[in-house]
Amino acid sequence: MKDESQVAGGATQRSLAKIDALIEGYKKALDDGDWQQLAQLDADTRAVVESTVQYAQSIPASSDAVASVQSKLQELFEHNQRAVAFAAGERSKMAEQLRGLGNAKVGIDEYTSNAKL
Repeated sequence: MKDESQVAGGATQRSLAKIDALIEGYKKALDDGDWQQLAQLDADTRAVVESTVQYAQSIPASSDAVASVQSKLQELFEHNQRAVAFAAGERSKMAEQLRGLGNAKVGIDEYTSNAKL
C-alpha cells in the first residue's frame, strides 16, 4: 500500500507535467503565431492552475512540492504574459492595417469622384 508521501509525490509530478506541457505549448504557439492554439492554451491554463492550486492547498506549506509547484506556476504565468503581449501587439498591427485600408478607400472614392468630372 502506498503511503501519503508517495501519493503526494505522484500528484505533484502530474501537476508539474501538466504545467510543463502548457509551457511548451505556449512556446510553440508563440513561435508559430498560432492564434487557435493560444486560445486553447489559455482555456487549458485556467483549468490546470485551478486544479494545481487546489492540490497545493492540501499539502504542507513547508513541503518541497509546494516550492516546485510555485516555481512552475510562475514560469507558466510568464509565458501566459508573453502570449498576452503578443496578442496586444498583433491587435495593434491589425488596427493600423484597418486604418490604412480605410484611408485607401477614401483615396479611391476621391479619385473616382474626380475622374468623373
